[in-house]
Amino acid sequence: MQLEGKTALITGGGKAIALAFAGEGANVSIAARTEPELKATALQVEQWDGKVWPS
Repeated sequence: MQLEGKTALITGGGKAIALAFAGEGANVSIAARTEPELKATALQVEQWDGKVWPS
């Protein structure tokens, strides 16, 4: 896990990038235009045992 203990700010609701960063141990903060897009990405990150901020 190369990003353990790091935090990444993901803009545009980038689901693939958020999942990749979480998979490498990073905490992720996601920004997107729509709330449903944010919630869907956050849920998937959390299902992969990632941490989304704010939750």
